[in-house]
Amino acid sequence: REELTARLSADVTAACAVPESALRARLLGLLRLARRARSAGIDREAVGKLEFRLARTVAGEREQVGTSLVVPLDGGERAGRALVGGKAVGLLALRDALPEGCRMPTGFVVASSAYRLHLLGERGERLREAVRECRDAASLSRRARAIVLSGEILGEVVEPIAAALDRLGPVPLAVRSSATIEDGPAASFAGLFDSWLGVRGLDEVLHRLRQ
Repeated sequence: REELTARLSADVTAACAVPESALRARLLGLLRLARRARSAGIDREAVGKLEFRLARTVAGEREQVGTSLVVPLDGGERAGRALVGGKAVGLLALRDALPEGCRMPTGFVVASSAYRLHLLGERGERLREAVRECRDAASLSRRARAIVLSGEILGEVVEPIAAALDRLGPVPLAVRSSATIEDGPAASFAGLFDSWLGVRGLDEVLHRLRQ
């Protein structure tokens, strides 16, 4: 245990010295390191310094990504195809066009800005590396899928999804795609993406979102 604690303390010290230019690429790994060190009670001052740098980096990336990570289907918010995809744009337009007394299912869209946040740090770097290295579409697709499915979803993304689920209540959900390339003027891509019915709870929703 003493050896592991010493190694963790050394990792925190080294992480505090990581230059700003390299911080983004290692973001998710350093966030996990900070959580482990905080739980172990190691050098709280150094951990606090690391957490401050990481929080500042996440905030900077969040500003570039955009503020709308979750868009409700039954609210008054307007959103374009680049943010919520073609299917959701159609649902939002339908909501406004329905006559009084007609209803559509409630729900929310996890926006493309959340996907970009999900690719912060190592995942994004690994995807760019895969694009450079893979010579055919099939191998690139397999490798990219494995990268996107790996690891945890950033807390910045989980929190608004959890809040949206709380507003819906304990109901079974359908998790479906609304890709930005889907249902466009040139092609529909019908049936290209998976759908899941009867999804319940935050953990299963996050799992299906990754898939």
